[in-house]
Amino acid sequence: MSLRFSDTVHGVDLPNNAMLPPFDDAWVTSWGAERRDGIYVSRPMTLQVFHTRLLEHAKCNNVTERFGVTRDTGAPAVSDGILWGVASWGIRKLCGTERFPAMFSYLASKSNLDFLTNGTQILMSDKRHYPYPDNLFNNRAETTPPSTTS
Repeated sequence: MSLRFSDTVHGVDLPNNAMLPPFDDAWVTSWGAERRDGIYVSRPMTLQVFHTRLLEHAKCNNVTERFGVTRDTGAPAVSDGILWGVASWGIRKLCGTERFPAMFSYLASKSNLDFLTNGTQILMSDKRHYPYPDNLFNNRAETTPPSTTS
């Protein structure tokens, strides 16, 4: 079975290591499970979509926005057509609450981008060029902005 792109189904750009997340609106899509009173009751028949915000690591402890829930592992977090993160984990029954937000793997770190590029041979996005501060996410790997030569 192959994936067919259309007006409603398309690829998503990956960040490059010179990009800084917008720390703004993002959309998460998932087939996760519906839950009532803390009990998983069913899988939805339609893809679920919810709005969230990308936050700096230092601000994650004071989160008040809506987040993903358990069984959403692998759900993409997309902002402005760029895939910034993938749902990683959450605390069962408490995940998505103010004190226990879902955690997403940050894709724009140098090590993650190297892994994705080497594994898929996909070129990273060059839509925007923001200075990438390595210490923003406690990542000490060296990063190099994209070349500006033609």
